[in-house]
Amino acid sequence: MKAIQRYIIFGLILSSLDSHTQSTNDRIINNQIWADYYQYYNFKPFWQFYGDAGARTVVDNWSWLMIYGRPSVRWKKHELWELHGGAGVFQTFNVDDVNTLEIRPWQGIRIRWPTFNLIRFNHYFRLEERFNFPSDTRDLEFNLRIRYRLALNVPIHTFDNKSDVFFPASVEFFGNIGQELTENFSNRSRVGIGLGYKMNDTWTFEAHFVLQFSRTAEEDQFKTSDRLFQLKARRFMFSKDYKSHLPPDEYAE
Repeated sequence: MKAIQRYIIFGLILSSLDSHTQSTNDRIINNQIWADYYQYYNFKPFWQFYGDAGARTVVDNWSWLMIYGRPSVRWKKHELWELHGGAGVFQTFNVDDVNTLEIRPWQGIRIRWPTFNLIRFNHYFRLEERFNFPSDTRDLEFNLRIRYRLALNVPIHTFDNKSDVFFPASVEFFGNIGQELTENFSNRSRVGIGLGYKMNDTWTFEAHFVLQFSRTAEEDQFKTSDRLFQLKARRFMFSKDYKSHLPPDEYAE
């Protein structure tokens, strides 16, 4: 029964990706590479400090590059839900457009429901306050962005040494409140699948393929489809007084 559930979910995600791909025939296609490093530190029974940093670029003409850092904190006391908060700094470099610097505080709540044996879904709601500074004017641009992501991780195999292989999948939607910001790739939705390997209690590695529906300039319509090839490395650190083994779907981001 567990294997059947996994195949059904895998088929649904593939169908969603295929449907999204078929609807992009009349759109602009960009190929991007994202490389992300996450680090976690459990320092109290209910608290975790974590953060990520990385780089993103368009590989078709190398016209766009983003580098970022995002320190964050998680409070998790209840099995059903947890709270998140943090702030990010995003610097973009554009060959044919202005560069931008964005400072982005954010708050979120993640709810874990429903649960079917080893397969657990989670809903992530996030509010972001976006302070954007274009390089040509340095004037402040501000808006709010609401994000919702439905995600799951399906365990595939556990080895004798307790390392795991798992299958992550997600769909995510974006909505802006306020003025339009000067930015490339203003997002509307994403859908993605991947493959993960938890090597031990310290290191986990993932490869994701994501389709993103966006636009490439402020005056354009949302008719761009981005193919994202994303690599993630996660490192877990623990205080001497607190150490916890986290299953794949417990990873905060």
